[in-house]
Amino acid sequence: MRHTARLLLFLGAFALPPILAAQELRGTVRLSAAGEPAAGVIIEALRRGSADRVASTLTDSRGYYILHLVAGEPVTVRALRIGQRPTILGDFTLAAGEVRTADVELSGAAIVLDRVRVVGQRICGPSSDRTATALTLLDEARKALRATQLISTQGELSATWELRSQRITMRGDAIGAPTLREYRGRTSQPFVSLAPDSLAEDGYRRERDGESTYYAPDADVLLSDSFVAGHCFRTEPWSRDDRDWVGVGFSAVRTRRDVVDIEGTLWLDRQSAELRRLEYRYSNLPREIRDAPAGGDVQFLRLPTGVWLVERWEIRMPRLTETEEPVFRGGVQVGTTRSSRLRSMEVAGGAVREIRGDRGLLFTTVGAETLVAPSTSPTAMAELCPNSLAANEGLLWGVVSDSAGNPRSGAQVRVEWRQNARWIAEWQRSWDTRGVVARTADDGLWLACGVPKREILQVSLEGSGRAAHPIVIPREDLGLEVALSSPVAAVPVGRVAGVVIDSLRRGAAWANAQLRVIGGPWQAVSDSSGRFVLDGLPEGRHRIVVLDDELRTLGVPMPEAMVEVRGGLQSSAIVASPTPERLYESICGVAREPGLGVIVGELRDVAGVRRAGVAVQAEWVRALLGPSRSEQDRRLVADTTDAAGRYTLCGIPVEGEAAKSGDLTTYFSGEVSLSANAGSLGTDPVGVRLDGAVIRRRDLVAGDARSRTRISGRVLDHLGQPIEGATVVVGGLGGRSVQTSAAGVWVIDSVPVRTTTLAIRALRFSPFARELDPIGGRFNVGEVRLELAPQVLAASVTTARGGGGPQAWKAEFEERRRASASGTFIDDEAIKRQPTLQQTFVVRQISKARLSWDSSGRGKIGFEVDSGMGAMSLCYPRWFIDGVDYGQPEAFEEQMWLAQAVRVEVYKATEAPSRYTDFNGCGVILIWTR
Repeated sequence: MRHTARLLLFLGAFALPPILAAQELRGTVRLSAAGEPAAGVIIEALRRGSADRVASTLTDSRGYYILHLVAGEPVTVRALRIGQRPTILGDFTLAAGEVRTADVELSGAAIVLDRVRVVGQRICGPSSDRTATALTLLDEARKALRATQLISTQGELSATWELRSQRITMRGDAIGAPTLREYRGRTSQPFVSLAPDSLAEDGYRRERDGESTYYAPDADVLLSDSFVAGHCFRTEPWSRDDRDWVGVGFSAVRTRRDVVDIEGTLWLDRQSAELRRLEYRYSNLPREIRDAPAGGDVQFLRLPTGVWLVERWEIRMPRLTETEEPVFRGGVQVGTTRSSRLRSMEVAGGAVREIRGDRGLLFTTVGAETLVAPSTSPTAMAELCPNSLAANEGLLWGVVSDSAGNPRSGAQVRVEWRQNARWIAEWQRSWDTRGVVARTADDGLWLACGVPKREILQVSLEGSGRAAHPIVIPREDLGLEVALSSPVAAVPVGRVAGVVIDSLRRGAAWANAQLRVIGGPWQAVSDSSGRFVLDGLPEGRHRIVVLDDELRTLGVPMPEAMVEVRGGLQSSAIVASPTPERLYESICGVAREPGLGVIVGELRDVAGVRRAGVAVQAEWVRALLGPSRSEQDRRLVADTTDAAGRYTLCGIPVEGEAAKSGDLTTYFSGEVSLSANAGSLGTDPVGVRLDGAVIRRRDLVAGDARSRTRISGRVLDHLGQPIEGATVVVGGLGGRSVQTSAAGVWVIDSVPVRTTTLAIRALRFSPFARELDPIGGRFNVGEVRLELAPQVLAASVTTARGGGGPQAWKAEFEERRRASASGTFIDDEAIKRQPTLQQTFVVRQISKARLSWDSSGRGKIGFEVDSGMGAMSLCYPRWFIDGVDYGQPEAFEEQMWLAQAVRVEVYKATEAPSRYTDFNGCGVILIWTR
């Protein structure tokens, strides 16, 4: 029997909010007269004199909100903040097209959540007794749940998430390797469930064709009237650790035959009243699995912008195994019988790995850098169909909006096709017309299931005529998205044809650019030559904007163009991003010199507050080399954060380079070290590369050096097996380092809570490196998988002998030794004469090399270089192990790798072969272990 866990996966593009609306109430919500903005506050409009909600939105990180209202409808607007009583903004009635401002300071009294020591009284179904503790807790939980459904003025989020499944024994031991899939998309809700009424009617477990499907509840379900009506609520004490949590438990009002329900607890932080976790169990399961720990949990995340979403969910499902057992009579086996036994569990779930907003990174955990996008979004839509689709059936869906971009509810969409075509005369054909009718929901979404593939489908909207083009679902596709709009009034329309130019990054045609017309539903995507067409635009002036996530993150204005549309005619438009020179000059105030770029960002403390007056600097090394000259000097660019925590660093080299002037060559590796400092407040240095881009954004989290925490994780290989002895370094060269245990586990205590770096190295595997930002005062690393190191391709002299590998490496070594006049070579014969190859032996073979010693008495190999004015200093070379770049290792790693070496090559400055240098001007050490 197969088991499936369901929190449906959506890409969030099915109900995009309109960019502009006809009438708006907007303003800023602040916590106090001091002016601190209130992020994540729910602003909702109620029909005056009733509790009917007609519109709602969420304040962004600036406390700003925009509420779209219906013209002429009297409403009462209030602000809901978790942990406070509602604040009334007032009564409003907006005229058509009116935009009104209403700023507010939160005045609601704080809600005190009493410490619960015993289970409270059960309250079943809807209740008017709002003084009950259980219902007070439920109301606070529902605020957070409602916030997960809303999108603030900052728009949708760019999310990376994963889905994971693993089979385990009843004791919790893993069986086989887990299945892991990663996704990326723009969404406000990475995980959603089935419709609340469907779960209330048919339960949270479904059986069909030998497959058991278990469903988890999401915000829609827990907020629904059907959920409240079908469950009893009570207060619950938290007793597992010292967390100050309080819970509101729930269970089904009644048990229904063959209907599986859920019971569990919503846990809130007593101090802040914020929702933390949902734990639940499946109730009324079939007898053979009733004793299994079937259930799950959902963890909620509040972003710095105030937005709430589901961070992680898990479903544990019993797995029955069919067994054949002997039947005995009188001590003699007379046959066999088949029975189902509970032998294992299936654990499935999902987790958000990274969240980015318009202003940069909001939340992250360490995970894979290469992400796989979902193959098609129709897969998620098909889950909403009441019946499974046959092989020759597909589905259509879309959003109906009016010409102002507002979603239209209750609209009727008709999908028709012809079947059973036949000749009724020599010159005349007949056929049967089939069709389905779909009606749009409140967000304008419609869905037509079971339409045939490979047939011409005509889609029509009431009052709008048929689709301009016939639609055909190919045999290999599941379905298609169809955009429909309902004009408010018949007006002359025209067309805009144009081209998008990416002057900033490519200087040529901008392929796959996302274009949108402000104030309406019209949008287009440019083709490979940058050309686009927008049809059906009403007469008048229109603003066309290119929506680009990277430009938005960098704070660069979206490229746009104004165009005049005339009915029945075609207009032309050119939309171009600013050139690198114009952008650099607008940011830095000076003309851009060739090869220079800029780093911008925001600096916040661990509480998420922007900090002013903090010095931020970018530093890099420039090497100057000539026939009789070898120097290194350090270059520095600095800025101080402004009142909004912003900094700008101009004059950064955009890429590694080697510039020659006379007999002197200047080298730069292409990486700068970025750090911030203001007394005890600061960050660790992190590496940043512009990689040819004129602008790069890197936000920083500054922390007090005295505020420290424990950081831990686990290192696995590409097959999911633990790696023992891997080196983990936090804080860069000279930071804290440990080696992993036999289980691949590592722990480092007393790590400063601030932006830092994580590096993981193990022989035979590609190194892992990532910048870490603390979220909520902690680092979330988790599991890191290392990929096998790639084989180094042999040079041309050995390619003819059969390619790469240890034999090719040895042949290359000998070839370089014969051809090189500057390198130092230690072969296998010399190494065999040493009991253990030591750093001191290697240093004695190299001119102007010596060991530098740290406080623990461990040495590092360094090369002497002129730092100007005749002063000598040490630089540290990069190390390559079996051709793989391991950067600048820790002292104990140098000795560990030398102990495994069979051949060693040392090159100073830039004398190494080109694939073993990054122009850092110091040099490299090549270790060959095979």
